[in-house]
Amino acid sequence: MNEIVCRDASCPGIETIILVMVPGQRTRACKISKPLEEVTEADVREAVAAG
Repeated sequence: MNEIVCRDASCPGIETIILVMVPGQRTRACKISKPLEEVTEADVREAVAAG
């Protein structure tokens, strides 16, 4: 997981990015619109399920 500052006006400011790596598939980036310290397991599950 990585935390980044989004400079786009429509962003919440800080996002957490999760890279999902599965052998034989392209790496997927899932975004959660909150700082890493606020991310819950439910947030991760929802982000990964959404795509």
